[in-house]
Order: sequence, then structure tokens, then C-alpha cells
Amino acid sequence: MLSTVLLALATAQAAEIPPIRAQANLGDYIGATDYPAAALVGGEEGPVGFQLSVTPEGQISDCRITASSGSVSLDETTCRLMTERVRFTPARDAAGNPVADVKTARLRWVLPQPAPPVRARARAGLGSYLRNEDYPTFARQRHEQGDVYFELEISPEGRVTNCRVLSSSGSLDLDQRTCLIMRIRPRFEPARDAEGNPTSDTQSARATWAIHD
Repeated sequence: MLSTVLLALATAQAAEIPPIRAQANLGDYIGATDYPAAALVGGEEGPVGFQLSVTPEGQISDCRITASSGSVSLDETTCRLMTERVRFTPARDAAGNPVADVKTARLRWVLPQPAPPVRARARAGLGSYLRNEDYPTFARQRHEQGDVYFELEISPEGRVTNCRVLSSSGSLDLDQRTCLIMRIRPRFEPARDAEGNPTSDTQSARATWAIHD
């Protein structure tokens, strides 16, 4: 009688073990480079609801769209990638045997955002390109000094192609010497557009000329 009771108790405990659902982290299987070209060109994005049929071996035997994103390309790509790539830890019944399962999920496709453009950057502070010996002789003799505000045009190769005085120091010699030096000496890390390609740019700065006794 005691053994019968123990057997009945063990049977009851085994029946209480819940089945295990198939498991996989679906987000790990899709990256930014998987975005369909047609959807990129069309500016298409949105969530795709889908249902996967999982075999006892953890493979996908079928994928069905349950809620369309509104884009055929995104819907088809979702099911194609899920079928080709995803592998599940198989589901198991209460007895621990691998069984088939059905998983419902949603994947949101979001258009990749372009990187912000990068401005040209001087390899050294522009003020470092001006030296004491650069002071124009006649300007020094006339005690001319002041600030020159200027704008540089910078090529995609990082070279200065033009210099324009925005606000004069009041000395033509100082203005001209500033632009002469800025056209020759500075080198820039080129600006880059949203696609990362080198591009032209402009940069404004100030040169201060001062006579030190």
C-alpha cells in the first residue's frame, strides 16, 4: 500500500512540470546591413508581426505574416531571414521530450539615420601658424596692430583654396599677411558629408596681431 501511494505521488508531481516553450533571441539574427535596398530607397519602415512554426529540432518550418508593415519588401525580408537564420532551443513537453511549437513575435524596422556631417578641423590651432617674424615690417614701423577676422575655403583634400577677410584690422598689410599665411601653412582634416565622403568646407577664425616691446 505504501509503495502504491509513493508511485501515485511521484506521478502527480511529474504531471505538474510545465512544458518548455521554444526559445531564441530573434533580435540577434538581424543587423543594420539587412535593411532591404528597395525599402531604403522608398523610405519604408514599420513593425512586422509574424508567426513562426518551430520543429522539434528547433528549426523554422514556416513563417507567416500576421501584421504587415505596409511594405512588401520588409515583410518578405523578415520571413526570409527568420527562416534562413534562426535556430531555437527546442520546446519540450511535460515529459522532457522535444516537440513542435509556434512562436509569435514582432520586428520593428527603422530606417538607419545618416551620420551627421563632420566639419573640417585644423591639425593645429590656426593661431600657431603665425610667428613673430611674420609681422609685416612696415606695419610694425607704423605700430599697426589689431584683429583680422577671415574665412577659409577648404578643399576635400584638407587644403586652403581661398582666404577672405571678413573684418579688417585696419591695416592692409596685416590683412594681406594673414591671408597669405593661411593659404600656405594650415592643413586640415577634411570635412565629411553624411555618407562619410570628403567634401569642401569653410571655416571662420580670427588672427590677432600685437606688437610686444
